[in-house]
Amino acid sequence: MALSSPARTFSLTQLCLLLVHIQSLSVQLKSQFQNVIPGQDLVLEAQIDTEPSESVYMVSWERRQPGDSLLQIAKLFWGPTETLKTFSERVALTDSGATLWLRNFSAADSGLYGIIVTAEDGTERSAQATVSEYEPISSVSVSMAADSPPALLCAVGRGTAPVFQWLQAGVPVSPGRYLLSADGRSLAPAGLAPLCGLFTCQAHNELGEVTANYTAQGSQCTGRTGKTGKRGFPGLGAGLALALGCGTVLTVVIRSCSEQEQGRVELGL
Repeated sequence: MALSSPARTFSLTQLCLLLVHIQSLSVQLKSQFQNVIPGQDLVLEAQIDTEPSESVYMVSWERRQPGDSLLQIAKLFWGPTETLKTFSERVALTDSGATLWLRNFSAADSGLYGIIVTAEDGTERSAQATVSEYEPISSVSVSMAADSPPALLCAVGRGTAPVFQWLQAGVPVSPGRYLLSADGRSLAPAGLAPLCGLFTCQAHNELGEVTANYTAQGSQCTGRTGKTGKRGFPGLGAGLALALGCGTVLTVVIRSCSEQEQGRVELGL
C-alpha cells in the first residue's frame, strides 16, 4: 500500500533528522603528518565536535605499523581509562581523551596513529596521522645540472625538513648575482655570468648541519684564467730585459777595469 502524503513527509523528515544526527559527530587531528625527535614527547591533538544533546561514550587511540597488526594504545571511557601495558608508563590522555602524550619517543614508535570516537548511540568517527622519526641529515652532494644556463643542484641523502644555504668562496651568495629555487636546492646565475669558483651547499635541520663543496671549472672559467695569466707576461719580459741590460753593463765595466789594471802593470806603475 502506498504511503499517504503526510506519512511520506514524516518519513523524509525523520531521514533528514537522522542524517543530521549522524553528521553532527566529527573528529579531526590538528596535524596529519608529524616528525618527532627521538627522546622527546609525541603530542597528538584532536578536535571532537558534538551536538549539545550528544554524549561521547568512548575515545580510543591506536597505532598501526607497516606489516604489523593493529596495536591498541589507550581507551578512555566516560569514567576509567584503559592503557595497554606496553605504554602504561609512557602514555597520558586529557580528560576528554582528545590529546595523546607518548613520552620518550623512539624510531620504533613510528607508524599510523588513529583516534576513534564512539557516541552513546554507537556512531563512530575516526581520524589518522602519520608519525615518523625526525632524522638528522646524513649526506649532502652538489652536482652541475645540464641546463641552459647551467645550475648547481644540492641533494640530501636522508634528513627531515632540510634548509639550504649557498656560499661562494666562503661568503653567502649575492641575491643579485644568483637565482635560488623555492626550496633552496638549486643555484643558477642571474645573468650571463658563468658559474666559476668554489661553491658550498649547507644543509641543516634541528639535529645538525652537513656541507658539500663544488668547484665550477667550465670552459668560460678556463678562458678567464688564461687572460689573468697573460697579464703577467709583459711584466716578466720587462724584468728579464732589465736584468740582461744590467748584466751587460756590469760586464763592460769589469772588463774596462781589468784592462786599465793590466796597463798599469806593463808601465811599471
